[in-house]
Amino acid sequence: MNLFTKIVCVALISVTSFSMTADAQDWRGALANAAQQSSQAGIMGQCHVDSRVGTTISVYINGVYRGTMGSAGDLYLNVGDFAGEATFLRAVGADGRVWNSTVTGAFSSYHWILN
Repeated sequence: MNLFTKIVCVALISVTSFSMTADAQDWRGALANAAQQSSQAGIMGQCHVDSRVGTTISVYINGVYRGTMGSAGDLYLNVGDFAGEATFLRAVGADGRVWNSTVTGAFSSYHWILN
């Protein structure tokens, strides 16, 4: 089992440890899709999450909560995925909006704009 498979397994275990809401089921599907795209590289360095909306947003990277930012805020997060991994990004706004992105391609830094 390679490192990426182990990380996905740990992420799936983490997701299934919560109650099985529709949101948790979405995470499992998204992580499975990211695993299928593992022949690509993801974010190997920093991810700049850039909110252009007027709501508080919680940010998740590869299924792990990484922080919350205020309206029109920014987060700078180190990701550190290895070559051969896709990076799955998710943001959930306090107003109910949800953003998802799967990043493939080798990025030393990545700018994710939330509109």
